[in-house]
This record gives sequence, structure tokens and C-alpha cells, in this order.
Amino acid sequence: MSSLLSPPADGSSLANPGGDQRRAVASTTLSVLVPVYNGERSVRGAVASVASQLPAPVEILIIDDGSTDGSGSLLTEIARSIPSVRLLQNESNTGLASTLNQGLRAAKGELVLVLHQDCALLGDDWLVRGASHFRDPSVITAVGSPLHLVERMDPLEREFWVLRNHTADPSGGEPAGDRLTLFSENKCDLFRRELLLELGGFDTRLEEGGEDQVLAWKLRQSRYRVVHDPSLRFTILLGAAGGLRTHLKKDASYGRQMRQVLSATRFGALRHAPGSSVDPRFVNRVSGVLWILFALAGLGLFLVTRAPLALLVVGVPPLARWVQLTLRGVRARQTYQLGGRELATIGGVGWLADLSYALGFLVPKRHPRRRESPRAAA
Repeated sequence: MSSLLSPPADGSSLANPGGDQRRAVASTTLSVLVPVYNGERSVRGAVASVASQLPAPVEILIIDDGSTDGSGSLLTEIARSIPSVRLLQNESNTGLASTLNQGLRAAKGELVLVLHQDCALLGDDWLVRGASHFRDPSVITAVGSPLHLVERMDPLEREFWVLRNHTADPSGGEPAGDRLTLFSENKCDLFRRELLLELGGFDTRLEEGGEDQVLAWKLRQSRYRVVHDPSLRFTILLGAAGGLRTHLKKDASYGRQMRQVLSATRFGALRHAPGSSVDPRFVNRVSGVLWILFALAGLGLFLVTRAPLALLVVGVPPLARWVQLTLRGVRARQTYQLGGRELATIGGVGWLADLSYALGFLVPKRHPRRRESPRAAA
């Protein structure tokens, strides 16, 4: 197995930060875990960015979680052409958290990089620089900074990125601020494998997503450190997000995720760290739900009292939200290359996104995902 990190000068163990600090390690091995579900358009770029690393990881473990597009045949081709690739294929979709835990158990490396199918590492020394943080025995996770290629995004995708109030860097932007207690949405995070398994891995109750927020919350309660290195850049390969209906379905899914995250963490995931401010993305979503509730309350008041003033309660909240979202688009106009048409429609699109999110938050999913045991690909 190739070494990605020389032993620390004091001979301390990387595998067991709580053990004998004098026990030397000969090398540190690293596996890259790529979970895939319908990733035909982007996964080749993700794998290529890992295969070009010097030195190479001990393995690139790809798990196809029951894809229904052409991912299966593409991944088989990739596995045949790149010797370090090990491919597992699930008969049906089991969910991201379950797939990640499956990969953690199957991985051979002492460190595991979780890399999503729509991300690519920047620089052929990313793994070496990332692994260097684990000389500190208290570090359990190292995360980098995402870079969005705005020029590859379609106009609707840019609108939704602004509406969702994400904080990742656009093309040419400066690295984000202090993120010592944050994740990069678990898209490109490097973990100490055994410690992550000891903490229970990823919460499989969250089938549609949100497992990263629950894990971040768990780590904030632990004695281990999450390190952010802004020089560890990676791209998020946007540009194939689909139309309005696809985006609205995604927002409904985000609503269901948030309900499950709040339940799993007893509302602890709302904060970046103990004593810190509330996550601004959650504040944004609360604003979107509140105008709906106030408008419904005004409508109910009008139906009961028939008072014309009650109609103001119906109309003012959506108008205020429209103004808020439009001003946000104006502020982000240059960064996200929004044209006049996008600025004119972003408020209305935001209303639809708010409604979808609220419905997802309030209405449980009817058909739970069926789980089956995985099979290994030849």
C-alpha cells in the first residue's frame, strides 16, 4: 500500500489518537469513497480527479447505489480501465447514508475521502495536503472549500442557488471564512475511518440527505477536531440540474431532510457550533415558511370576519418575501451572472420554492425506500 503521509516527528499514532502517543506508524493509507446514484453525467470527472493524484490512493471505492441511468455500464468501464478502482453495486437504492456506511466498512484505508459524484479535486497533491492535517491526533475530519463554476450553470440553476442562500464560493471567489465546525455538505470531506465508525458513521434514518448535518452535530459534541483548509479546493460540477419541476422536487426533499435533522439532533443542528449564531440557511428557510403561515392566517381571519383589513395580512407577507428575494438577486447579480429576466422572475420562483419546501417539511414521504443487500461487481 502506498504511503500518503510520513510518520509524525514524535512517532504518535494516526490511527488511534487516544492511544500511546509514542507508538510509531510506518505509513498512512487512504481510500477514496465515491457514492453514485444516477451520476452518468459527472462521475467520470470525479474519478479522473482522484486517479491523477500523486501519490495515488490505495483504492478508489465506487458504490453504485441502484442507479437507473447509464451509470452502471459506465462505472464498469471505469473499473476495467483504472486498476485502483473497486466497484460495488447495490441491487436497489438504499440511500446515501447507508451507502456511505457500506463504503466505510469496506474501505481499506486508514483515512477515507468521501467525494460525491458531482465533485472534482483541484490539484494533483490534494490528498497529500489533506492527509497532512492528520498528524494532529485530535483531528477526525479535514474539509476544503468548494468552487462553483458559475459559467456552467443554466440561468434557473443560478436563481435557485441564490434562493437557497448557499455560501460556497463562485468561480474566482475568495475562500469562505472560518469553517472549523462546518462541513462542505459532505461532498468532499476527509475522515479518520475507525473513529468515524466508532461514532456510528452516518445516520441511516435520513434517507434523502441531511446525514452530513447530523454528523457535524455529533462531532461538535465529541472531543475531536474538524479542520478547514481553504487551500483544499474542489469544484462542484453543476449544470445538469434539470427544469423547474426538478428544482421544486429537490426543495421538497430539503424540507423533509430538515424535519428529520431537527428531530435527530433535538434542534442542535441549527447552530454552527455551541453558543454560535443560527445557520443562515435555516433562517432563510424559516423566512420562507413564515410568510406562508401569515398569509394563511390572514385568509382564515378574512373568511371568519369578512373584514377588508384582513386581506392586508394575506397580501403583505408574500409581497415582503418577494421584495426580499429580489433584493438578494440584485446583490448577487454580478457574482452569479443574473440577467434582467432572472431578476424579474426570482421573487416568483422563490415563492414556489418556499411552498415546495414547506410541503416537504410538513408532509411525510408515503413510500419508504426498500433496502436490499449489495452485490460486488466483477
